[in-house]
Amino acid sequence: MADTITLTFDKKKTVIIKGFAIIFMIVLHVFGGAGWYDKDLPMNHNQELISWMGGLKICVGIYTFMVGYGYAFAKQKDFSYSCHHAKKLLIVFWTILLGFALPAGYIDCLAAKIFYLICLP
Repeated sequence: MADTITLTFDKKKTVIIKGFAIIFMIVLHVFGGAGWYDKDLPMNHNQELISWMGGLKICVGIYTFMVGYGYAFAKQKDFSYSCHHAKKLLIVFWTILLGFALPAGYIDCLAAKIFYLICLP
C-alpha cells in the first residue's frame, strides 16, 4: 500500500511562499529587460539570466493561489471579514496612488510641457 503525503499550508508557510512570489515579481521587473528605460544595461544581454525570467512569471499565479487558499480556509468567512480585507487593500492602493503616482504623473506632464515650450520654436 502506498503512503500518502499530506500537504498543509499554515499561515506561516503561506506568508513565506507569498514573500517568494513578491521577490520573483521584483526580480522579474528589475532584471527582466522590460525596455521602458533608455539605458542599455549589461544584464539585458545575459542570455542565461533572460532564460530564467520566463520561469519567474509564475509569481502572480503563486500569489493569487496563496491568497485564495488563505481565504478558502479562513476561520471567519463572513461579509465583515471580506469587507475588512478589501478595506485594508484599498487603503494601501489609494495611499500609493494619491501619494506617489498622481504627483509623479503631474510632475512628468508639467516637465513635458516645459520641454516642448523650450524646444519648439
